[in-house]
Amino acid sequence: VRHLAEKGHHVTGLSRKKRPGKLPVENWIRADLRNAQKVRRSCKGIDWVISCAGAPVNFNILKERNSSYETQYHGNLNLLNEAFRRGVERFGYVSLYMSKTLKFTDYARAHEKFSLMLTDSGIPYTIIRPTAFFDTIHRLARKSAIYIPGSGIKKTNPVHEADVALSLIEGMEKGIREISIGGPEVFQVKELFETLCAIRNKTPRFINLKSPTAIKMTKALKIINPRVYELTRFSIATGLRTYIAPQTGTQRLRDYEWRGK
Repeated sequence: VRHLAEKGHHVTGLSRKKRPGKLPVENWIRADLRNAQKVRRSCKGIDWVISCAGAPVNFNILKERNSSYETQYHGNLNLLNEAFRRGVERFGYVSLYMSKTLKFTDYARAHEKFSLMLTDSGIPYTIIRPTAFFDTIHRLARKSAIYIPGSGIKKTNPVHEADVALSLIEGMEKGIREISIGGPEVFQVKELFETLCAIRNKTPRFINLKSPTAIKMTKALKIINPRVYELTRFSIATGLRTYIAPQTGTQRLRDYEWRGK
């Protein structure tokens, strides 16, 4: 939002949450994308739509139980239909890196299914496919136990949210349809969390998601909280393969100022 405002765009925000005090938006619409009626008229007078809406990457089983499809597919589809109805000029969407490869997981499949609907919609589009965000990695590293699949030797390059935002805006300005982006640094998964724990002067405690006990726990999650189950399966899938996107991001993990709780 800040990057759009700095470029002189007039920004309208849409979220289920209250308007953040310091966000430079001219208008704020409080609505749930999953409710098609609430989304109506949200795109009136809008030239571009950018959606980064999706199931929150939160492994707390006591919070939302809705599946990935509720927001990532159905919610975004409601927004896309309204954008089409209002004749918006371009639609930007934040998807996942390697979502086509990982679509055997519900989390990635929901992203990919919406991406296909967007590409077939007739609206000019830009889809950006980042690796894990710095914020997500920091949230996982602060947990008392860090769950990793296998030995944690597979590599990835997480990316700063600001790098993704700038790349998406630039892609929309230039009419680029697909962008894959990762950060400048490549880490082994275990090394990544060890680095963040060292910054916090914390000794990491790792639990192998491929252990028999963890596998049983994961299966139980399917009943207890479908959303957390889908996130866990996706995390296992990404952690068991090399997950390195083009290193076009510029900001480094150690320099990241995390504002989470």
